Amino acid sequence: MNSSIAYEYKKSFLQSHKYTFLFLINFVLLAILKEAYVYALAMVLIVVSLENSKKHLPMSLLFLSMMPYLNPFLGAMPSVLWNLSLILFTALFIIKKNLHVNKLEISYLAILLSFLVTSLIVSPLPSIAIIKVISLTIFSFVAFKTYKWGIINESILLQFIEAIVIANIALYFMPLGYYINGLFMGVFSHSQNIGIFLVPLLSYYTINFLENNIIGKVSKLFSLFIIFLGILEIFSTYSRTSIFTYVVLIAIYIILNKLKFKKIFSVLKSPFYFLLSIVILGGVAINTPKILNATQNYIYKSVSSEAFESKYEKGILFSRQAIYEESLLNIERNPILGNGLGVQFHNGKVESDQIKFLPLLNVPYTMEREKGNVYLMVLEEGGFITLLLLVLFILLQLKKTKNYPAAFYSSIAIFTMFNGEATLFSINGTGAFQFVFLILLYFLAIRKVKEKSKI
Repeated sequence: MNSSIAYEYKKSFLQSHKYTFLFLINFVLLAILKEAYVYALAMVLIVVSLENSKKHLPMSLLFLSMMPYLNPFLGAMPSVLWNLSLILFTALFIIKKNLHVNKLEISYLAILLSFLVTSLIVSPLPSIAIIKVISLTIFSFVAFKTYKWGIINESILLQFIEAIVIANIALYFMPLGYYINGLFMGVFSHSQNIGIFLVPLLSYYTINFLENNIIGKVSKLFSLFIIFLGILEIFSTYSRTSIFTYVVLIAIYIILNKLKFKKIFSVLKSPFYFLLSIVILGGVAINTPKILNATQNYIYKSVSSEAFESKYEKGILFSRQAIYEESLLNIERNPILGNGLGVQFHNGKVESDQIKFLPLLNVPYTMEREKGNVYLMVLEEGGFITLLLLVLFILLQLKKTKNYPAAFYSSIAIFTMFNGEATLFSINGTGAFQFVFLILLYFLAIRKVKEKSKI
């Protein structure tokens, strides 16, 4: 009888994680077959999503937005397929007449309109703003319609996260898993991308685990193992923004939602637990110098005291200081209207060598370098008015997700990452994935709240 129960439980565990293994197989095939497989997979996802957008498009869009940044890096072709998919999905929703807009979408369109108007007034290269606004309007249209009308399967999303974490750790022991600078990058094309993609996903996975009573010891241990591996992967990238965002957010969630201080104090009254806490605190105190030294070296991405001392004199923000100072100078030029969407200034002049032109029309459509800090970028390129509209967008997102902690804290993770690890207003930037995930969380929260109200 017991062996029969064990067999059924094992079968149940495997069934509840079948998509984890399916996604994992895809990452393995991607690493082996490279271009051939990713192109074939992209085309399959596009076709099945066009055939049944309600069922397949929500997860397909999430993967397609991530595709240009997967390991191995395959050049421009994944971005071409991603852009093609957006055009096809836009046509699909127009044909189906799924044109309804909500408050969050209106607030985002208001940001784009503000960028367009201010750029037409002040930008030396208004064609860049026009092209960017058109492309971002198409992109946002697809994202909002996909998750408003599509079926968001939370279980498949969680298994997708599990597959990414497992694939990452497999590459931890292989040369393929490391960038040319020696830092770990896993299934992504750059070490920083682990933080950009994994922090919001792992935040969602962790809080979902803490919020729900998972049945079965094996399932609980498996989820804890995924969380542990995910944290290890983020630490191994030396991305300070990423690890700070994840650790602080999870700590805040636990303090506000899980810690019961009266219970803690009652437990500490036990001689055993009181003595154990003293031993732990004593161990930390004795090793404080080593802990501080390791922390300092990690913060400054150093491995030696000499390297730490050198970087300490320059400051923790030394690597980004020049960019921030330049942004502040550009903001002073026109704080209300900005300097034009997508236009980069250096020493008060447009960096002409960074401009890219459309092949046949010879019209500027983008500049190569984009700043990682979204808030400074919006203020610099769109001015104070556009920044206020971005704040409104953030507040609407948080208001709608506040009753669904996994979505709420994951949204905060993304907004925190905007300080140094994303380019939101670019459909071919890493921020494309973060925007798609934000919209997914927004509509998932709406449905979760509706489900609770029915119970």
